[in-house]
Amino acid sequence: MFQKQAQVITQAAIIGGTTVKGTTVNATAVASNVAKTGAINVAKKQLPVMTYVLFAIRDSLTILASFSIVPYVGDWIYRGSLGGQHADGKHHASNSANKPYQGGRPYSYQNEQEGRLTKTRATQIAQISCPMAIQFVSTPLHLYALDLFNNPQNKNVQRLSFIQKEYFKTVAARCGRILPAFGFGGVGNTFFRGKLNGE
Repeated sequence: MFQKQAQVITQAAIIGGTTVKGTTVNATAVASNVAKTGAINVAKKQLPVMTYVLFAIRDSLTILASFSIVPYVGDWIYRGSLGGQHADGKHHASNSANKPYQGGRPYSYQNEQEGRLTKTRATQIAQISCPMAIQFVSTPLHLYALDLFNNPQNKNVQRLSFIQKEYFKTVAARCGRILPAFGFGGVGNTFFRGKLNGE
């Protein structure tokens, strides 16, 4: 358990640090370009510490949702699809008479044969949905961090108004960005890794 936690922290530090640096470069480049073109007379900005912190939390949440919780959510979806059936093929007493366990096969095998949701498919659903779902939580942090940089003079009421205005279209944009990399990419990574490992 400790090893998994340490792995998550390491991944968050490496990927989060990289994406925070990339966001910083983009933001400062835009500010610098605006200053050079004379559109606005601004000095080169330094990213506020709180913006760094919020970007780090945002990226850590995305990593958590894309890797760490996927197996648990997939297992929850799979177990929910079984109804009264246990994942190991055993039945609750109330259903044992109605759904006999046939041929000693695991219930996941029966699910597959009967066209029902398999554990692999449940994990794939989790892999696609979790990274997008977390954007509904992390987007306010993203917008707040950007407003701290772009409008340091704003009050909290103005920042909240900005978040409300930009929330849904930013969520949509971030989901569109996250889905190919962490959704479909995660499914593909698991598939090819399983093939290479002979699973």
